[in-house]
Amino acid sequence: MGIIKKIFDFHTHTFLSDGEYGPMETAQRAKSKGYSVIGFSDHVDFGTYENTIAQLKKAAKAINSSEMGIKALVGVEITHVPPSQIKEIVELCKKEGAEFTIIHGETPIEPVIRGTNRAAIEGGTDILAHPGFITEEDVELAVRKGVFLEISTRKKQQLANPHVINLIRKYGAPFLINSDAHEDGHLLTPEFLEKFMNSYRISYDEWIKNIGLFFNRINFSFSSEDLLFA
Repeated sequence: MGIIKKIFDFHTHTFLSDGEYGPMETAQRAKSKGYSVIGFSDHVDFGTYENTIAQLKKAAKAINSSEMGIKALVGVEITHVPPSQIKEIVELCKKEGAEFTIIHGETPIEPVIRGTNRAAIEGGTDILAHPGFITEEDVELAVRKGVFLEISTRKKQQLANPHVINLIRKYGAPFLINSDAHEDGHLLTPEFLEKFMNSYRISYDEWIKNIGLFFNRINFSFSSEDLLFA
């Protein structure tokens, strides 16, 4: 038996953007794999954020008031918004009721506009997803701003993970391990996550500490017992 018994994942997609299932089915499938908290973070831009957040809020309310046994948080992944407009849309999403925001970072596998990572950090996002070959200057800024850098378990996003992890360690940057799940096979299990962490020499204590720090950042009420897995 491994040390990880529950999963906390803040980057998942439903069919409100490009995921396979609706929010409630996504939550149930995640619960069956060992999730304790799931963060919905469907892709949004200026044309879709209002409707997407409204629908996720309704679904999360139903999940959290049910017997499903999993906590759902409402987030968004702001995707391919030009750097000059990122601060504005982060503020709009928070005003609309998003509990956290993710910016779709400069992954090397997509044509993300250069400067997105810096604008995301300066613009007040909570998480910078798959930041690719992020600069040391931007990592230093993320530390100062308390922005969490994502270490992605999604296979096609793992190319830059060694670079990101090296800079996280060098500068002591906050981080989260997220799935970027779009389908059932992307969702994490305790066994997979433990192997993934071992492969990058990420300790349980590092991981759980950063989850607690993220909960504090987004003002999510939790007890120390919520983070005990053994």
